[in-house]
Amino acid sequence: MHNGNIFLNILPLLVIILLLWIYFRTYYIITETKLIYRSGPIFGSILIAEIEEIKVGNTMWAGFKPATARNGLIIKYGKYNEIYISPDTNESFIKEILKRKNSIKISY
Repeated sequence: MHNGNIFLNILPLLVIILLLWIYFRTYYIITETKLIYRSGPIFGSILIAEIEEIKVGNTMWAGFKPATARNGLIIKYGKYNEIYISPDTNESFIKEILKRKNSIKISY
């Protein structure tokens, strides 16, 4: 077997592992000051104080999307930043985030 053949045999397995990692390790945590997100190897946090608007039930086709489903939430924060997430339920997520900052605009 040549080295090229080994790589071609392992590549599909690596892709499957990455997809499973993203699928099973995508979650969001709301603390008192931050929204923490993780989707496989992608992770980070957003200060809740910087969140200006949440668009409900939309799907963002381009941009930063640590999410596994459609019809989630587009969170606008900072001056021009957006992130798309897909929590288990949009309503409970919005309810929890509004407890930390009730001036966030919610758009449907």
